[in-house]
Amino acid sequence: SGLKAVIATLNDIDLRLSDLTMPNMSGMDAYNVMSKYRPLKTIFMSGYQEEVFWLGQRGFKAVVKPFDTNELLATIREMLNSHDA
Repeated sequence: SGLKAVIATLNDIDLRLSDLTMPNMSGMDAYNVMSKYRPLKTIFMSGYQEEVFWLGQRGFKAVVKPFDTNELLATIREMLNSHDA
């Protein structure tokens, strides 16, 4: 599965961009599974402002879809430059 492939290569990944709504497993569930193996900087995306607000209140980075490319790039840059996982 995709999750197994990601877990096998976690040391090669600097940042994960994940939709919250995916088939078979939510983006948050996938984050929780991967975090058991290695803390991983993650940016979530959602088409629902309420979900993005909820994530922000819990310390996660998230962008609302559709998003502006510059907004996404700025968020990626901010996450890669931060010391938090």
